[in-house]
Amino acid sequence: MNGYSIKKLGIGVLWLTCSMASGAHDNVWQPAQDNALWRSECGACHMAFPPGLLSSDDWLDLMSNLDKHFGVDASVDAQTRAEISEYLKQNAASNRLFGSRSEVPRITTSDRFVGKHRSAIRLWMKGKLKSLSDCGACHKESGLNISE
Repeated sequence: MNGYSIKKLGIGVLWLTCSMASGAHDNVWQPAQDNALWRSECGACHMAFPPGLLSSDDWLDLMSNLDKHFGVDASVDAQTRAEISEYLKQNAASNRLFGSRSEVPRITTSDRFVGKHRSAIRLWMKGKLKSLSDCGACHKESGLNISE
């Protein structure tokens, strides 16, 4: 093999590896398992964001600070918090999506969200959307089928 062929092979292997690694996020909107308590508690104020959108560390950070949940007291009893935390931990993304433990994990500022929601962000900045966490405002189809 010449140097050019080795480079092409390396690029092909890198592309395949990245494609396979990103496959875990292809169906992030349909978690492998469901949890009625998670869906009802989190969904009472906003869409119950799928666990695969954040790492288990990110979810545990959010669950441990529910009294200051983005400016709202979203506290739940200890048993509810434990069940939801365990569900989120078991179904979370495999890696941290935010660079620093000091950052509050916010799905609506993640690269994935921003990349897919530029028009929604523009509407929100113009005051035409109440919140970026209100997925149902734009995704009106039943079941929030947002796997695009």
